[in-house]
Amino acid sequence: MRRAWKKIEDETVKEDIRKGLGALNRALGRPALIVPTDVDQYTGKLITGLLEIIEITVPITRPSLEAKSYWNHSCTKTTKEARARLKEYHRGRSAYTEEALKEAEYVKVRTIRKAKALAFREGVHKASLKPTGVWRLARWGRQKSGKPKELPQFPAIRDGMGGKATDFDGKVRALRRTLFPPPPQADLGDIATARYPAPIELPHVVTAREVSKAI
Repeated sequence: MRRAWKKIEDETVKEDIRKGLGALNRALGRPALIVPTDVDQYTGKLITGLLEIIEITVPITRPSLEAKSYWNHSCTKTTKEARARLKEYHRGRSAYTEEALKEAEYVKVRTIRKAKALAFREGVHKASLKPTGVWRLARWGRQKSGKPKELPQFPAIRDGMGGKATDFDGKVRALRRTLFPPPPQADLGDIATARYPAPIELPHVVTAREVSKAI
């Protein structure tokens, strides 16, 4: 569980902390904090109060499946700046807006690369602190490091007949059967006894008024 620290309201938190400290001092009667037990008691109650304020004022993040571990505030800021320069370039194309767009894109790419490198170093450091993490890092370096990313694979799907389609042709047949089913058979039993109304006769002569109205 992670907290969305960027969404807190500074003034609200400051006011809650001010009220909490006032209530704590009134409850403890402003202790002298002479012996270590007094300090421990005051510190424990202070931490408890801060945690309660955090619980009330700081919302919990809802991580997305598309979230990137290396993404930070600088990446968001430079990406928004690059998008703004792109909009300006589309509104009025000129040498100035084109140069501003190139500069913003360069800063964005450099910031994202720096964030990726920092996240990778932090991940390596965390992995080195655990025995299992070292082996995972070694396996990654032996199997995936320096190699191109694997192409996305279409997973096995149900074939609609109680089984699973794993090969390419089977997946194509299963998708065709599900997405493009055969049309239902029409009931032709009433054609012989059907009674159709008399056809409507329309004049084949086009008048000048109809032509003028159509124009």
